[in-house]
Amino acid sequence: MRRVNALAGLSRFDLDGRIADARDADSMERALDGCETVVHCVAGDAATIERTVGPVYQAARRARVRRIVYLSSGSVHGQAPVAGTDEDTRLRDDQPIMYNNAKVRAERELLRLRKRGPVEVVILRPGIVTARDHSGS
Repeated sequence: MRRVNALAGLSRFDLDGRIADARDADSMERALDGCETVVHCVAGDAATIERTVGPVYQAARRARVRRIVYLSSGSVHGQAPVAGTDEDTRLRDDQPIMYNNAKVRAERELLRLRKRGPVEVVILRPGIVTARDHSGS
């Protein structure tokens, strides 16, 4: 969780909410203790997107997490992908939009870490991701 008040919206579910700094593997390891799956959906600038992948994977490995589900973006294929683009289409990190490039590099790093580590990685690439304030304002 990025914000403590974000836990309030999840309180209707039977979930164990925890707060940790995704850039800090030790903090993450403590937060992931006893977890089986991590949903990695860090928001922020390109540097934040890229710099959280390694610590989260290492923390998950040390905490014996089984799987990381990484929320990427369809934008890894650009703003207007060519017809026929699918999950096997080669990704490019020389796009004009830094967010797209950061997501490409984050995916690559996760897959590199997975080759050497035991934590499964699932990458989801939704077409539209928005951040909304559901506080009722």
